[in-house]
Amino acid sequence: MPVMAAGGFKTRGQALAAISAGMVDVVGAARGFVLDPELPRHWLEEPGEDPAFPRFTGPLPPGGITAWYTMRIAALAAGAQADYDHTPETALAAMTARDLDRANRWRKSFGRPPASSAPAKMS
Repeated sequence: MPVMAAGGFKTRGQALAAISAGMVDVVGAARGFVLDPELPRHWLEEPGEDPAFPRFTGPLPPGGITAWYTMRIAALAAGAQADYDHTPETALAAMTARDLDRANRWRKSFGRPPASSAPAKMS
């Protein structure tokens, strides 16, 4: 049975080492693909530049980096490949607003009132 490993592969060398050692058959490098949608082709054709992963500094909001990549995927899906200027903070705000809008449209389809924009309290 083929084995896939996802997460942590940031360079072509890391991916090839795992495959060459027989540890895995396939690697997933989703964050690299987000930064360079042609990454699989680049890695297969010629060793070259690996993706330049952003370095976020300072205190980051919980979920901010995940939101940054999520909203980058949304921007790519909308066709905005180069025009992405979110920070983890603005990406988190944009993702929260997008998800609240989606939740409210879903609730409306069932005749339910809109959800609150306040975060749910954990007990």
